[in-house]
Amino acid sequence: MQGAQSLHLNPPPDGFDRLVICRSWKFQSGGAYSAFLIDNTPAVVFKSGCAYFNVKSGKHLITAKIGDYDQGTWGNELVVDTRNSRQTIVLFDAPKRKLKVADPGFPLQGMTAYEPENPIIKSVYTTESDNIRVVENRKQEMKEQAMILEYQETIASYIKKEDYSGLKTYVNQTPRASRYIPDYKLRLLFIGPEKFQVGDIINYKKKNMSDMLLAAKIRSSKTPYKQFSMEEIVMLQDYNISDTLIAAMLEVTTEIEKEMARDEKQRKYLESQRTFAQMEPQPYSQSATSPGATLASELGQEVGKQVIKGILDSIF
Repeated sequence: MQGAQSLHLNPPPDGFDRLVICRSWKFQSGGAYSAFLIDNTPAVVFKSGCAYFNVKSGKHLITAKIGDYDQGTWGNELVVDTRNSRQTIVLFDAPKRKLKVADPGFPLQGMTAYEPENPIIKSVYTTESDNIRVVENRKQEMKEQAMILEYQETIASYIKKEDYSGLKTYVNQTPRASRYIPDYKLRLLFIGPEKFQVGDIINYKKKNMSDMLLAAKIRSSKTPYKQFSMEEIVMLQDYNISDTLIAAMLEVTTEIEKEMARDEKQRKYLESQRTFAQMEPQPYSQSATSPGATLASELGQEVGKQVIKGILDSIF
C-alpha cells in the first residue's frame, strides 16, 4: 500500500473536513488494487479497508481506478460536498466500479482489522520542494514512456522490413529494447548477453559444442537471461537446448537478481540515512508507469518456423 499524497500546502484558517474512502473488507486477500484520486490528485492505493483525509470544506471530485494511477480502467467519478458538521464517507464497489456516499453510521471500526496491510492513511503537509520532486518524477515518467515508444517503433520498422540482422545489431546496442519485441518466439532468441544470446546458443549447439562448455560460459555471464516460463522452456527444448543449459541460464539469472536486490537494498538504506541526517522530508513513492498500447504489437503475428530458421542461420 502506498502512502497518501498531500492535497494542500498549508492548513486553511477555518480548519479541515474529514473525508473517508473505503473499499469492501472481503477484498483483503484477493482482488486487484484500487487507486483513488481526490480532485485529480493521486491520494492512495489499497485493496480493502479505509483511508481518511483532511480536506478543505466544499466540493471534491473523487475518482476510482482499478489497478494503479496509470493502469487499468477508470471507474466512475463522484462529486462530494464536505461539511464541518459531519464526516463524509465514500464507498467503492469494486465489481461494479461504482462510488457512492455512505450512511454516516457506516461501521468504520472494521478498518482496523487489516493493519498493517491496509492501515488508516492520513494526509500530511508538504513543502514546496516536495511538490517540485513530484513534478520532476512525473517528467521522468514521461521521458521513460517516450523512450519505450521509440523502442517499439524502431523494432516494428526492422520487423516490417524483415531486417533481422539490423534488429540484432540494434538489440545488442540497446539491450533493454529486446523486451519490446512483440512476437514472443522471436523475442526469446534475443534474451541474454551480447554474443551469447539464446539464438547464439542454438547455433553453438548446431556446431556440436558440448553442454559442459556452454553451461560454463553461461554461468560466467554478468548479464541475466530471464526466469523462463514453462511455455518458454518447452520452446527452448524444441530448439534442442538441453535441460542442463536451461538450468544454467535460470541459475545465473537468479544469482544476478539476488545481487541486484542486495545492491538496491543497500542503496535505499544509504539514501534513508542521508535523508534522516539532513532532516529533509522523504519524497512520496510514485507508481510505476506502464506504457500505453504497443504500436509494434500490431506486427506481432507468429513468426513461422522457416523464418526463425532463416534468422538463426543468418544473424546468430
